[in-house]
Amino acid sequence: MFWILKYLRTAGDNFHAVVPGRLYRSATPTPSRLRRWRKQYGIQTWLDLRLPSDSTYRDPEWFPAQCAAARDVGITRISLPMSDRTPTSEEQARLILDVLTDRPKHPILVACQGGRHRAGQAVALYRVRVQGWPPQRAIAEAERHGYYDHGHREFGAGLRRLLGL
Repeated sequence: MFWILKYLRTAGDNFHAVVPGRLYRSATPTPSRLRRWRKQYGIQTWLDLRLPSDSTYRDPEWFPAQCAAARDVGITRISLPMSDRTPTSEEQARLILDVLTDRPKHPILVACQGGRHRAGQAVALYRVRVQGWPPQRAIAEAERHGYYDHGHREFGAGLRRLLGL
């Protein structure tokens, strides 16, 4: 039951500044939020971690409108489809960090369907491998933004492995 409360608490955009001016995270953005965040935060790149099976990706009206809004305001969308049910590979982790550390792409928005698991993992990897945070601190931050293991045990175990725990 507790995980349901965590999900409801983070429903909506789940938007957070990770490193203001460089890196932001959220749930899948609506077209209006993309336009607003481009104007307010200067977002240049959107790292989309959703799978084609994610409901917001499959919607025949939603997804094209989202991509068009990003294009219209000059946001480049990079798709790196990942599952939130299976462990992320070291290669996927490297690809995420390659994008997040590419300064010409900043400011970057990293997003997945709910902004909890895949986005939380990407930020935790950044915090530990780029900023030198202790893994436990990065996981605690992810949990504050809605990350939980219920239904995502293999993914969570993979995150701990990638963080060296």
